[in-house]
Amino acid sequence: MLTTLNAIDYWIGGKPEPYPFYYHVSIFICFIALNILLFYLFLHIFNQAIENDFNKWFALFASGFYALHTANAETINYIIARSDSFSTLMIVLSLVIYLYKPQWRNKFIYLLPVVVGLFVKEPTIMILALLGSYIFLFSENGNLKELFAFSGLKKIFSVIKKLIALLILCLLFLALVNKMTATNFDVGGNIYADYGKHYIITQPAVVLHYFVNFILPVNLSADTDWMVFTNIFNEQALTGFLFLAILLIIVFATSLKKEAKPITFGLLWFLFSLLPTSLVPLAEVLNDHRVFLPYIGLTIAVVWFFALQFYNHKETITNNKIILSLIVFISFSILIAHSFGLRQRCNVWSTGELLWKDVTEKSPKNGRGLMNYGNVLMAKGDYNNAFEYYKKASQYVPNYPYLWVNVAILRNAMGFPQEAEPYFKKALELNNKLPETFYYYSQFLLNQSRFTDAAKIITDGLAISPAHTQLLELKTIADNALAKNLVSADSTKSELDKAIIKASNYPSHDNYINLSLQYYLAQDYKNCIIAAEEALKLNPKSDAAYNNICSAYNMLKDWDNAIIAGQKGLAINPNNQLLKNNLNVSLEEKNKTW
Repeated sequence: MLTTLNAIDYWIGGKPEPYPFYYHVSIFICFIALNILLFYLFLHIFNQAIENDFNKWFALFASGFYALHTANAETINYIIARSDSFSTLMIVLSLVIYLYKPQWRNKFIYLLPVVVGLFVKEPTIMILALLGSYIFLFSENGNLKELFAFSGLKKIFSVIKKLIALLILCLLFLALVNKMTATNFDVGGNIYADYGKHYIITQPAVVLHYFVNFILPVNLSADTDWMVFTNIFNEQALTGFLFLAILLIIVFATSLKKEAKPITFGLLWFLFSLLPTSLVPLAEVLNDHRVFLPYIGLTIAVVWFFALQFYNHKETITNNKIILSLIVFISFSILIAHSFGLRQRCNVWSTGELLWKDVTEKSPKNGRGLMNYGNVLMAKGDYNNAFEYYKKASQYVPNYPYLWVNVAILRNAMGFPQEAEPYFKKALELNNKLPETFYYYSQFLLNQSRFTDAAKIITDGLAISPAHTQLLELKTIADNALAKNLVSADSTKSELDKAIIKASNYPSHDNYINLSLQYYLAQDYKNCIIAAEEALKLNPKSDAAYNNICSAYNMLKDWDNAIIAGQKGLAINPNNQLLKNNLNVSLEEKNKTW
């Protein structure tokens, strides 16, 4: 279902490459729908504790607070994290249908969103715990103390009876997932023998991190550098367990009073929603987009805590305009503060460069983040700084094959092809099951005119991923070259052909500048301009690119555009004598036409 959602947005975009705008529109519409549904969910939960007209204002504030919470930027901006946002929408839709349309329960209509949600993301199964908690606390009027008594067991059996259809659905889904999942599928947590145990003892501290970010979201990072705790007596680990114990005590105590049960329900929602990522060892110890569903529970608990304070002093507050105005002012200030924080995080997510730069600052020990920022710099043609970030990354993820693939590509682009191949081989030694490694390695070999070697690497890659489109394209190139005995074909290629291949395979500012020059020498001035414009996309402050554009327009006798390009280039580098000369030609020729 997740793939289907992405495919629909790709189709709507109508472009050969995925166009992010329509993905974001689709995700944001679902986010708005979620927050509308949350208002009704919050209102119903609050009314279960205390029926009062003020509840609609608390529900409205709660839905607004959640909608504008800064941490939600980590999920809504991250396109593939629509699995979190859309599955959450399905969970809340199912709950709202169940709560507001009891006459539909026997028709199992509330299960339809659950089915969709399950095929978007497996943790949707936690609706079983969420709805079960609601029924136990509110419908059965139970409390956690009763779990140790016979009356509590009776209520649990009653809950199971009411949810038998949902339970069967979830069990069938688990059986289907188990059958359809490849035997070699790995969620990333099989890093070493005791990693699973270390991962679990780290999770209470992770829960505390999420809680702190809910209150004050200043430590958000798209890719954190948290590591597992190898010792349960680690100070952070013990702090996490203490926090978890306090949270459970609060859950137990609030369940004993009807008016405080929304707090119980909210905290249980928070804890239950985190269980899948807390118990299943994942490669990333924590991820800030994982809290999208759990933060709904915290919103319920925290807002209702303050609502209780209001109801306990309702007469004093409502009769004092100053206090009432202060409460309204503080409420709006909280929403405005989160709006500001949300905007800042959206800005961070606006480009890959800003995002990965933020990761290197917030999570300086995250090797993948350092590598990805290096990738951004390499794409811009800033090879030296890219290499420095790759070196930093190697300190933290020396066994990460993608890092060495990127180092190989970079060293080749920097003019050191003899250094590139050992890095490709190192990546294969670390993991010989990644098709991308075979693709980039074989591409490198083809560019070196080593067609026989390239054919072998391509064959090995296709053995792992037979339908890999790019490898299949390279196979065609290698087969054709070998069939025609073009073992030394590269030596017969023109400089223009070589420049085209190099810019295509390794798009960088320098390669496009060289390509622009080769087009100019070939008297193909239009493509000279196009190549220079590609260089400008990678480096908008390239006076060399503007020089090529100016010179090409001169040859086309398009003096106006030549002057524009020349003036832009000199604004960047007033000392570029070659550009000055070209601009003077443009100005002189334009004056002649006048």
